Amino acid sequence: MGRVVILNDTSSAGKTTIVDLFLAHRHAEGDCWLSTGIDECIARLPDAWHRTPGFDGPWADAGFRLEAVDDALVVRGGDVWQQMLTAYRRTVAVWARVGFDVIVDDVMLDASAVEGWRAELDGLTVVRVAVHCALDAAEVREQARGDRYRGIARGQFDIVHHDVQYDLELDTTSRTPDELVDELERHLGLRSEP
Repeated sequence: MGRVVILNDTSSAGKTTIVDLFLAHRHAEGDCWLSTGIDECIARLPDAWHRTPGFDGPWADAGFRLEAVDDALVVRGGDVWQQMLTAYRRTVAVWARVGFDVIVDDVMLDASAVEGWRAELDGLTVVRVAVHCALDAAEVREQARGDRYRGIARGQFDIVHHDVQYDLELDTTSRTPDELVDELERHLGLRSEP
């Protein structure tokens, strides 16, 4: 069976950069790692089940919603969104059970996310990685990206690490992606200590 590595932090914290560089390293070595993430899960849900600033799909109450709370955007979801999350987590489990190693770029917003992963990945080797980024740095990145609504990182910042026990913690605020991927690979036994 394959391993599952889950990176968890807010939007715009640098998880995707770590995943992309990690995959480049592994693929160059001939290691076939797969990847997925919460953004892919959101994108797979049809637009009619989305509510975001300036867009309100007719079935959004059952789907994925970004709701303004003070100066933040908070993720809310209905039954269809929960089904999508279950399918996303179950897909990762299937890939690992047939032998693929998988790295996941996730945002765990509540205890149900932690429990959902635990239930789906039961019996598999799972490495949980906290990716930390100072809120001001994440907000600068959020604005610079141009594909994020302002306030998402703020809406996730105080909740994303609740209820999660980690095997490794990485801070993207001041460390380079190369340093972080090196540390991740060492933790996974994919690179020997210097």
